[in-house]
Amino acid sequence: MPFTHLDKGTWLHNRPEIDVYRLLIDAYRLRVEDTYTMEGVLMEGSVYAGNTDGLRGFQVFLRTAATISGLLPPWWNDEKRTTCERLGMDASQWSDLRCAVEKSDIIEQYGDPQFPMQLRMLAEAVYRRGPGGSDGTAMRKMMASMERGALGSDVRGAVLDTTTMGLSDIHNGGSS
Repeated sequence: MPFTHLDKGTWLHNRPEIDVYRLLIDAYRLRVEDTYTMEGVLMEGSVYAGNTDGLRGFQVFLRTAATISGLLPPWWNDEKRTTCERLGMDASQWSDLRCAVEKSDIIEQYGDPQFPMQLRMLAEAVYRRGPGGSDGTAMRKMMASMERGALGSDVRGAVLDTTTMGLSDIHNGGSS
């Protein structure tokens, strides 16, 4: 239930250390791409800003993540941060801070069309905003509710049937 864990801020918990490192690296790399694509901004310390690698920008990302209570796994410490940074600088790894990444690359690597959304939501938890200033809270809550098999009381929406022009409340299925 990845979106439920994202909503609770525990998405990185109960995963092998190597996976946590890769997810952090790839969340940062995708955020750099999104910031450039959606805002036209070259993130400082990234390969997009002309650096040979994104280590400096990634270090800022990790320091920021560490200030958010409970976001990183309980085992996270300075030694683990250094190990994560080293992995990001290992050219033999797919999660390489010297390389840009796009949404399609993430889907291909992780084999899940929803994985870019998960990485974006992790980066939003770190930066406290989505690319372009967007707020993914409603989407995250809706996806978490869908994982549980029902939309929760905190999610509301409507569907318009263009044939009958009837409006249905997707929260309780009632027509208006």
